[in-house]
Amino acid sequence: MADGRSAVRTDGLTVVGADVLAEATADLLGAVAGAGDALAEWGIGVVVAEPGADTVADSLAQAPDLTLLGSSDRGTSWRVNRTEGVPVSRAWVETDEGDVTVLDMGRSAGRGDVTAAGTLVVAAAEDAAWTATLDGVALERVEDPLGRVAFAVPADGRVAVAFDDTSHRLWWWLGAAALAWAALGAIPLRTRTFKEVRV
Repeated sequence: MADGRSAVRTDGLTVVGADVLAEATADLLGAVAGAGDALAEWGIGVVVAEPGADTVADSLAQAPDLTLLGSSDRGTSWRVNRTEGVPVSRAWVETDEGDVTVLDMGRSAGRGDVTAAGTLVVAAAEDAAWTATLDGVALERVEDPLGRVAFAVPADGRVAVAFDDTSHRLWWWLGAAALAWAALGAIPLRTRTFKEVRV
């Protein structure tokens, strides 16, 4: 929506959109050193210039935080590099000393082993549907200065994080069932035909 609130959620929370990343994008196009870190903070690991956007592609080619991956009919791609050399990920644990452990992330869940206490950060706007555990024990949420999902990790162990929006999934299945029922009701049924018998 125009005011930054999600169109699919009703809690009224502002969702981070393109306006938040506008400055980082401008810095990247201006070849400002460190611009890649701002994108990596939101889990953006690849930048693509669409075919025909030669001016954008030329600007990105000069960015020190990007490494050219290649070109295809979908555009030219660059990998975003962090200045610390840590790979870009959707979730990681950062210790108080600044050490970063990247978690193995899938579409909506991830896990990994951490060796020290720190903060688990998920590169997504704050959402109550995200949960995290340390060795099976739920972790407490903490405030993140960028408005991302964050949890306090009190010790070393096995960290797991997942997105579980049960109510959304329930409504999706109810909608699918209603659609299937409507489609079934739209199928024409054969009617009986009676022959007239004359005596």
